[in-house]
Amino acid sequence: MVRHRGHEAAGVIHLVLEEERGIYSVYVENQDETGAAGWRMRLENVDAEKVDSFFEKERRFDRDLWAVDIEGGIRIEAFG
Repeated sequence: MVRHRGHEAAGVIHLVLEEERGIYSVYVENQDETGAAGWRMRLENVDAEKVDSFFEKERRFDRDLWAVDIEGGIRIEAFG
């Protein structure tokens, strides 16, 4: 589900993973020191209220951001 739809050609992508019922982690697209694309964890094992608060703050600085909820036990290898 798309939680927040940013600009179609711009905006950083955030993934919101439900780790277990009511517990979430948030990842943001990023590049490592070599320039390789990947994901960086921004929040780990927080409740829905903290996720909502995080995106309220982020949207103040980046109205073009994308936030997408991912379900189904997907794991992301994050760096940094």
